[in-house]
Amino acid sequence: MLILQLFLVATSLTILILLYKKLITWWIKFKKWQKEIFYNNDQAENQDLTGQKAPFFYAVSLKTGKIISIEQITNGQIFVIIFMDSTCAFCNTHFEAFSQDIQDFSFANYAIIMPKEQKSYAEEYYKLFDGKINVYLVDNDVYEKYKIHFFPAFVLLDEKQTIIKMTPIPAFLLNDFRYRLQHGLT
Repeated sequence: MLILQLFLVATSLTILILLYKKLITWWIKFKKWQKEIFYNNDQAENQDLTGQKAPFFYAVSLKTGKIISIEQITNGQIFVIIFMDSTCAFCNTHFEAFSQDIQDFSFANYAIIMPKEQKSYAEEYYKLFDGKINVYLVDNDVYEKYKIHFFPAFVLLDEKQTIIKMTPIPAFLLNDFRYRLQHGLT
């Protein structure tokens, strides 16, 4: 009986230690990410393309398999291009929040952009949302053209494809939408 009790105590302690290690690891990664986001966001504000025409690119549509241009993707509408990457730990969470909150803004359309090398990940994402979200594959140089230094990168374009805002935080973008609605800029 004593051996069983000791075994149960030892097992419980082992589980607690493992959980504690996981929590500490998560906390360290979270703090690192937080520092990176704020650093990259500050850097991006000084180096991004806000106020400039969006760089031209071609993309492959996962829906149709056809190659189309940015003009065809945005179709002269207010549009959000979401640059994602399979290595991004926070892309799913940020995209989920964005996709739920964006429903309040009927004038806004959006699509996900991913590198061609990550086609399988992009296909999983496409299937996850039952094909309701447009997902496009691009060459890596598109990320360089847009000066993407953080993921996810939400890039807001106006009807003329001028970049209005670039941010990793969807709430910043949604605040811009609210401002546009209040001031009749839609």
